[in-house]
Amino acid sequence: HRCQSNFSLSPPVARSMRPLADNMRTLLKHMPTGQYFQSLEKWTKSPNDAHDFKFIERALRFATKARFPDMELIITLERREVRQAVQF
Repeated sequence: HRCQSNFSLSPPVARSMRPLADNMRTLLKHMPTGQYFQSLEKWTKSPNDAHDFKFIERALRFATKARFPDMELIITLERREVRQAVQF
């Protein structure tokens, strides 16, 4: 049984949120090594070179499916970094 929502944003509100989404990056970081996920066979020390999942749900679903242990979800907004540790 799926829950459906009729929630939608008005066009002006949706347009005002685009700059935030354009400046947001969603990354996965391996806590013990400090390396960011870049591809299935490659990790990087640089967040700039890391794969951007674009959406939190997509990053969490991928990390869970890949069974990566000790991961940290990193969300960057412009030049500020917000960290939330997520254990898998």
